Amino acid sequence: MDSPAFFLDNGAVIYWRAVIFAAGGVCFLLMLIGLRLMQGRKLLPVLAAVPPAVFLALLIGRFLHWHCLPESYPSFAAAMTDWRSGGFSLVGVFAAAVLTAWLLRLCRAEPDTPGLLDDLAAAGALGVAVGRLGEQFGSADRGKLLIENPLLHRLPYSAVVTHPISGAEEWRFAVFCAQSIWALCLFLLLTGRFFLRRRRTRTLGAETGKGFGFLLFLILYCEGQILLDSTRYDALFLRSNGFVSFEQILCCAVLTLILIVCGLRRRKTGVSRPRYLTAAAVYLGGFGLAGYMEYYVQRHGGAYMFAYGMMALGLAAVFIALCAAGAFRDAAPDDTEEKRSAPT
Repeated sequence: MDSPAFFLDNGAVIYWRAVIFAAGGVCFLLMLIGLRLMQGRKLLPVLAAVPPAVFLALLIGRFLHWHCLPESYPSFAAAMTDWRSGGFSLVGVFAAAVLTAWLLRLCRAEPDTPGLLDDLAAAGALGVAVGRLGEQFGSADRGKLLIENPLLHRLPYSAVVTHPISGAEEWRFAVFCAQSIWALCLFLLLTGRFFLRRRRTRTLGAETGKGFGFLLFLILYCEGQILLDSTRYDALFLRSNGFVSFEQILCCAVLTLILIVCGLRRRKTGVSRPRYLTAAAVYLGGFGLAGYMEYYVQRHGGAYMFAYGMMALGLAAVFIALCAAGAFRDAAPDDTEEKRSAPT
């Protein structure tokens, strides 16, 4: 049951979860505006794209939630038209942000798509960090890990949850609080990178590494979701699959796509074939370990610490493999052009 925040004169109730979600959206918008102003970028096209982007995020998020949990709604029409109840998938927010950046590029309103994605990543990390705290005032923070130590019966370690059948109160791992902390760490990392990049740009006189902030956020956020979504027993699952959650499948697909793109750009980034093949082998080994631990933790309910520790180790290997494959490397200089411009 959600905790009410305000009671209006007309009998309507505003819940704390909705208030904090709105605060996350405001933090996202203010951070995005601040980053754009600091760089002297165009602000009007981005602000004009916010309303349709919000609508698109809600539309995609609700559709994905309905697809995974159709029993929560009377019908598809009711799910897509009545947004006062039910849930949304956070994937819709990220999909709407990428689509909006692409549409702005298509309309030639914002030609610097990599720079815009960098700004969206930093602002989005802050929005997620604030918005996810709203789940502490609802009943959705349902972690698998039962915390028995009374000293850990507080945030950020655990949250009290009412069992849907017995009605008993249980202290379980605070999944969304952990996700909020992870998003906050990403925000600090991306903002630190932003200021270091500005400093380097002033020194060199040219911008380098555009889009790498978004890529860094994408990789680390996906890895965090693969781990944290495994700790929930109310995660969104596809109708044809009840073993691995929808977000875990999507995150694995995104990381694999990045590895493939690194292979296609191998000549441009100067990564040798042996190095790429070695990175790909490490990538497959890390993913294999993480995947096996997902299977292991569902078969051995009391081995959470061991299973998730090994899963984190496998995902760390995946990150190292993507770095070695050239995910964060600019295009290598053309030797021919260097020879032409070299003094004789």
